[in-house]
Amino acid sequence: MSQIVASAADAVRTVPQVLRSLRHPAQFVGFWVAVLMPVCYLPLLLGGLRGAQTRLFGALLVGNAMALVAGHGYGQDRTDE
Repeated sequence: MSQIVASAADAVRTVPQVLRSLRHPAQFVGFWVAVLMPVCYLPLLLGGLRGAQTRLFGALLVGNAMALVAGHGYGQDRTDE
């Protein structure tokens, strides 16, 4: 029984370590998605926004904002690791 409790405690301690190790790749992806996603705006804007295209454009804007938040801090000094 004590081994189960010990392994559960170890798992709880490793979750923050896993999250910290995923932070840099998530920032990398978020940064580059935020940079490249506006390219998708051009065909929509040039062709005019009609019906479902307006919703798609709105979804792209929301996705771009989310990518900006996720990618914020990418490329800055990584002194906290």
